[in-house]
Amino acid sequence: MELKYTKIVVYLRDGCDQVDMYTNYPCPFVPAFLPSQPPLRLSFETTKNKAIEYCKNTFGVMPEVRDIRIS
Repeated sequence: MELKYTKIVVYLRDGCDQVDMYTNYPCPFVPAFLPSQPPLRLSFETTKNKAIEYCKNTFGVMPEVRDIRIS
């Protein structure tokens, strides 16, 4: 099965930005309280304020953006 992303979320933070990619693969960890298996989530960090540009240039999509900066 080919790995594909179903959603990309960028978290703008005070330090490095974080990118979460949700995939079509099943998560290897499923807590007992969840009714179904969630998708595999892959995360990585980028230079501050560069995650949106990175996702556009690398994956060709505008990600969901969540600004969680305190300042």
